[in-house]
Amino acid sequence: MSKNFIKHFGIWSSILLLLCILTVVLFDPFFQYHKPLPGLKAVLTDKEYQCTGSLKTFDYDSVIAGSSVAENYYNDWFNKGFDCTVIKAIRSYGATADLCFLLDIAFEHQDIKYVFYNLDPSALTADAQTTYELTGCPMYLYDDNYINDIEYWLNKGVLMEKIPYLIANSVIDGAYDENDSYNWAQWKQFNSDMALGLYIRKPSISEMKPEKYYEDILNQNLITMGALC
Repeated sequence: MSKNFIKHFGIWSSILLLLCILTVVLFDPFFQYHKPLPGLKAVLTDKEYQCTGSLKTFDYDSVIAGSSVAENYYNDWFNKGFDCTVIKAIRSYGATADLCFLLDIAFEHQDIKYVFYNLDPSALTADAQTTYELTGCPMYLYDDNYINDIEYWLNKGVLMEKIPYLIANSVIDGAYDENDSYNWAQWKQFNSDMALGLYIRKPSISEMKPEKYYEDILNQNLITMGALC
């Protein structure tokens, strides 16, 4: 193999890598660096990958914070009802510490008028510790360190799937409604047949917990919420 070939291979490989990085930064489907480009929509369907970025870069004055229940709220209900511009800060199961982590980002980057907080029982009975790293979330998207974003820049899934998905949902008429950010219930049915089809009777009945069983965890979560306020 000649030195000339190796030289040209290195040059073209470097150009290709640079083009990949520029493409990701330009379209930025996880919105880490900027809002959607003119003509493209804010296609928000991957909360673990997009919540932190959109909270840092979008324009808004109010936040819908909550679990998968809050994912299905239609954003414009709040915009029209409270004369505001909302964005969703979503975490499945909605543990208090996780939601407060997202709200901290929102308060750091915008002057917040309203927080519409979806208060699930799980939010108050979960441990008062964030669970993002524990559950395998892409932590390079959760900090302000751009150096470790190489996992984002040179990601085949981002280049071959997420960017085309963003473009397709932006240019195809009626393909995506920005008010349905993170919505998972659009094509599902909720009725007795569906409920009974998913119901599994437990082999044993657990003993009833004491009345104050969750009191310590509840107090910790309330302290966490109070610190945010």
